[in-house]
Amino acid sequence: MLAIVFAVSALVAVSVNSCTVTSFKRYGEKCSCKDGCLDGAYCLRDKNGGLSCSCLPCQYYDQTLRQCVNTPDYGETCNGVCSSNYTCLNSPTGCTTCQCLSNQIYNATIQACVNIPRINEPCTNMCAPSLTCVNSMCRCPSGSRWNSTDEVCRSNNSPICLSRTQTNCQGYASKNYPACFPECKDGIFITCSNGYIFVRDCALSNYKNGLSKLVYEPTTDRCEYKTPYCPRDLDLQIIQ
Repeated sequence: MLAIVFAVSALVAVSVNSCTVTSFKRYGEKCSCKDGCLDGAYCLRDKNGGLSCSCLPCQYYDQTLRQCVNTPDYGETCNGVCSSNYTCLNSPTGCTTCQCLSNQIYNATIQACVNIPRINEPCTNMCAPSLTCVNSMCRCPSGSRWNSTDEVCRSNNSPICLSRTQTNCQGYASKNYPACFPECKDGIFITCSNGYIFVRDCALSNYKNGLSKLVYEPTTDRCEYKTPYCPRDLDLQIIQ
């Protein structure tokens, strides 16, 4: 039986004549026509052009079992190795299974993990967090806009911020605006007047040993000790 097994594997991989097996080699060892392979391996041509006891394609050598076994597919229990582009990760059951990474989803059509579509990328029914699939494209929900810094959709009601690095505020209403993150933490806010930008400071206070500055609060148009939102993006939306 062993001679027959070797002959079949040799015909598949090496095109050598059948011969009687007189010895046995373990996985990874050099082999020849007269050698049988243990550990579920076959005498196959290796990457260096020689013959060695190797696992068949779509199999790998399990160090624990000391045996060639089929490479686990998506959702199957794994031991550090998976087929396709799956990753061996812990599952809620406590076992390790072949899964997709957190920024990927399983595509059953091509049987592989693909990246979750992001803003303005084609989609079928799933998009990155905070996005929705609208007309086969990932978009922000109605009433929100994309924040490129935080990479999430934020409500249009969120305060629009300006940066001290801007040269002007053409198209913006003449009023006070919170400075963008992280400048707003330093008590800076921006006054836009007829398209010109003026950087303003909240006054020093006795709060925290007199070392902290107040932070501009856009909802009250005052400098406050606390602010519920510190904008992180320079929103280029024109204010009417």
